[in-house]
Amino acid sequence: MKIITIIAAAAALSACTGEGLSGVAPAPNVAEAMCRMGFDAIKMRSLMSGHHIVDATLNGKPATFAVDTGAGMSVLNTPHGASFLGKATSTASGIAIGATGQTSLAQYPVQELTIGGTKTGLKHIVAVDIGTVAKALEGFAGKPVHGIIGQDVMRAQHAVVDVQQSILYLRPVEGAVAARPAAECRQPDPETATG
Repeated sequence: MKIITIIAAAAALSACTGEGLSGVAPAPNVAEAMCRMGFDAIKMRSLMSGHHIVDATLNGKPATFAVDTGAGMSVLNTPHGASFLGKATSTASGIAIGATGQTSLAQYPVQELTIGGTKTGLKHIVAVDIGTVAKALEGFAGKPVHGIIGQDVMRAQHAVVDVQQSILYLRPVEGAVAARPAAECRQPDPETATG
């Protein structure tokens, strides 16, 4: 993840300055440079705890997820499994180990997960009891936090996280990623922050 972030950031900065790009006008900021490279900008909401959350839609239902670059995979908090996903396809006998300790898990099929309107390619998600973490985040967010977006989604979509501006950049999964003309690119409006 760090290598991808460094490469994308270097490319974005290069696009901002115009260095190494013949015949391409420099982008005025990183957001426009990322857009020109085909990334969607998703406004995150920064919490007082230092965490970031994003609005998402899971199988057609609105949800809120924490963005966690340290999480190996995306997870849904166990109490929300049935309401978002129906019946588990398997109940693993394994144990998940994370911030909440050891817990059992169940795998569910995902029909569609979109983050800030950007479709992901996630086909399955694991439900794990992240109750303590979710409850703490809910206290800061003022609303339920249903799960965590982890490295599985971030790697697949070449995520770049701009912590300073609270923006998650994802490449769309559908079709080939094409560069966008400057006229189509603009920085997300801070007034329309999700969450």
